[in-house]
Amino acid sequence: MIALLLAAFILFLYTPHLLFKFAAATKYDFITRKELPQVEEFFAAGLPSAFLNGLTFIALYGGYLLIGRPPMVLDRAAAALIFQKDPDLSQYLATASLSLLACYLGALAVFSWFAGRFYGDIVARVALAGGPYDYVQRAWHARLPWRKNQEAAAPWRVSFVAWRLVLLAYRRAWGTFYAQYEQPLYPDVLRNSYAFVHTTHGLYHGILFQLTKASDGDLDGIVLVAASKFSRRKEEECLSAGVNPISDLSGPLFIKWSEITDINYPSSAVILEEKRLFYKRKLHEYAARAKRSARYARYRRLHERRKKMSSSSATPPPPPAR
Repeated sequence: MIALLLAAFILFLYTPHLLFKFAAATKYDFITRKELPQVEEFFAAGLPSAFLNGLTFIALYGGYLLIGRPPMVLDRAAAALIFQKDPDLSQYLATASLSLLACYLGALAVFSWFAGRFYGDIVARVALAGGPYDYVQRAWHARLPWRKNQEAAAPWRVSFVAWRLVLLAYRRAWGTFYAQYEQPLYPDVLRNSYAFVHTTHGLYHGILFQLTKASDGDLDGIVLVAASKFSRRKEEECLSAGVNPISDLSGPLFIKWSEITDINYPSSAVILEEKRLFYKRKLHEYAARAKRSARYARYRRLHERRKKMSSSSATPPPPPAR
């Protein structure tokens, strides 16, 4: 009996959770929660799967009513064979019709997959927009190409905003169970955000382009494109040597996650360019200062040489020896 209940739990209350999560992961990056015991995660899948079962039942029942056919009814006599003291599945398989079970399981799998995919798509769109508020605001300010008078398109925009609020409610409902699996760095990857990455071997700046995972699902590292590296020497030392403290790197840069100590996101992408211009002006100033110093040193050496020559010519020759 215990084995039968465990098989039913896996089939009806765990598999839908896995299908939902895998489908959502095709649209958004999900993490593996290793701090959660596997037994606890196994039984925690029961609640969202129960909701998926309920929605699947409602969809099937509504579909049968929509096409005008009577809904399929569970054979109670056949189902009672499963709940005997010593259940015998062979008797159930021999007498019961499996069409209802196969239809329901197929509908449950399809519904779980598309519900998860829809959830992952909404999460990715909200992350790409910059958050729920920006996601709704973009719908209000969207340009409608089929309307010449954009100011008179307010009813359309209201409907767009209402639809996006419905999508946010859908995301909020399923996020109660699956927000804990969302990768917190993935929104910055979707937006191709500029980032300052502090590592154990220096400071880097670039576009956060990709997250790489190890074979066990843990985050292995990040990939930066259009990357630049800040010199570990002091600014005064670099500028005095005529070297820009910021050097550009060719190709994508892979940084191991274990080497990263902190990641900061600048408010604007022009911060690095402003820093480059600042260092460029400083290099010109240092070069002009070095040129003036060299010129002054050359004039000083020339002056000392002339002074030495004039002093040597003004000195009377020594008297001849007797």
